[in-house]
Amino acid sequence: MFFLYLQQKQPLSPTHHGQAVFMNKYIIYNEENRVNGCVAAEYQSIARDETHVRLMAAENGVDLYGYTIELVKEDIRDELRRPYKPYFEKDSLWA
Repeated sequence: MFFLYLQQKQPLSPTHHGQAVFMNKYIIYNEENRVNGCVAAEYQSIARDETHVRLMAAENGVDLYGYTIELVKEDIRDELRRPYKPYFEKDSLWA
């Protein structure tokens, strides 16, 4: 019995439809606010992909039409190498 337990492979991270979940960091900004080539992010998010960002924004009542969603960092994890929980929030500069 103990030998069978050792042979079973447990996933190292949570899965989404049988695939490993990689959470990414995104910033969301409006191109009209670009000054000297720099942007100020109006929103920030941790999500699986851009579709996930748009879904969370819609759940929070935010319309992202005309905004740019830019991937900042891929596969972000905490100190124990676990993917962060997804979130969508207004950036503190715009609050």
